Amino acid sequence: RARPPPTVRPRATDDDDAVELVFVRPSDADPEDVVEVRCAARVGENLLAAAMRCGAVDAADHFCLEGRCDACVFENCETDEPVRGCQTAVETPMRLWQRGEEAFFGNDGEDDEW
Repeated sequence: RARPPPTVRPRATDDDDAVELVFVRPSDADPEDVVEVRCAARVGENLLAAAMRCGAVDAADHFCLEGRCDACVFENCETDEPVRGCQTAVETPMRLWQRGEEAFFGNDGEDDEW
């Protein structure tokens, strides 16, 4: 029996439904400067998967992928709202700020907003 040809998924840049994501974080070299990582993502693609694919986050970091650890929380620069990357599908172009936990938690590490 003949095998069907492999399914080829289009790259995000080849997809008509691609939108631009911009991940912004403080520079390691100069805390007064920022580093931007830009990438194209398909509408419906998981935000954390897109961030890993384009190198905005280290794929070796621990992510629970269930929304419990808050390691994938970004801040939407347009709305100032926190966004959990593991639970968010890309729908529109976004500019996302990456900070440490202090951006969303008090000094004790507890998250009162979620």
